[in-house]
Amino acid sequence: MGSMWIAAVVTQLVTLPAQTSLEAAAKHQNPVFTALVSRGVAFGDERLIPLPAPTLRDGLGDKDQQEAIATIADLNHPVTQLMRPSIVAPFVLKIRKSPSSNPDRPARRVDVWFVAYGDLAMLGDDDFLRDLARQSEDRKGTKLPTEMVFLEETELRERSLVPTESATAREVWFHSTFSLFDRVQLHVTRHAFVTRTSESILVASLLDKRFTDDPDYPTAWNALRRDQLGRLQFGAKQPYQAAGFYLKDTRLHDPPEAIFVEYHQVFDEPRAWFDGANLLRSKLPLMVRDGVRKFRRKLRKASQ
Repeated sequence: MGSMWIAAVVTQLVTLPAQTSLEAAAKHQNPVFTALVSRGVAFGDERLIPLPAPTLRDGLGDKDQQEAIATIADLNHPVTQLMRPSIVAPFVLKIRKSPSSNPDRPARRVDVWFVAYGDLAMLGDDDFLRDLARQSEDRKGTKLPTEMVFLEETELRERSLVPTESATAREVWFHSTFSLFDRVQLHVTRHAFVTRTSESILVASLLDKRFTDDPDYPTAWNALRRDQLGRLQFGAKQPYQAAGFYLKDTRLHDPPEAIFVEYHQVFDEPRAWFDGANLLRSKLPLMVRDGVRKFRRKLRKASQ
């Protein structure tokens, strides 16, 4: 979900010089990532739903990396197939519904793992990521507005926010507008933080509730419905509650140029979005398949 703005966030964040040691990167921990995996995403019914720790942490040797990858494999996705240097190699996708005291606002969790081949440094290349973002936007095939705005320094100061930026870390706040299956339009302001080492790139993002009623960058959603002539009608804006994700790209020791990509997200899905239908389970696998293949193809071409 939101592959266009994820790519755009990475474009803005990952233009950092590669590090030569893990110790250098350790000076700048990723507070958004830490909040996601240790505390969790806060929902309105006082639930805290944490995201899992990365399947691959930095500092693992070849054997440990392979054993960790084996934990996500199964009969339908054996390690040998996941590791194939092919555009059409399989990926692992899991969609879960988290327990909720409010059946009208279930929490969904999406986890994706796959292997791509290329140069890790290319994942910080502006042209590569802008092209990937552009293609993701075109694939949507919708005329609904899709946009992203990064808050300027003066706007952040007005809200008493001071971003971190160094050779190994970068922090931003951004507001994005995008649609889901032409049924819902989302307007969300997120706090994002990236850390980079010689082994990996980690981007973490969390919906910032301080912007719920912000006059310029409010966080809300609209229901979308079509009238008898097929024209989209926008419902009244409703407040949106919770969402967080992290994306980690890790360089593997073997095979050469293999990169392990994992993406973990949890988010609030009001029942009113899809009238209780689980559209994610029916529509997301094809979207992820297309996105993974496009990512692999672009990375391979850019790395040649």
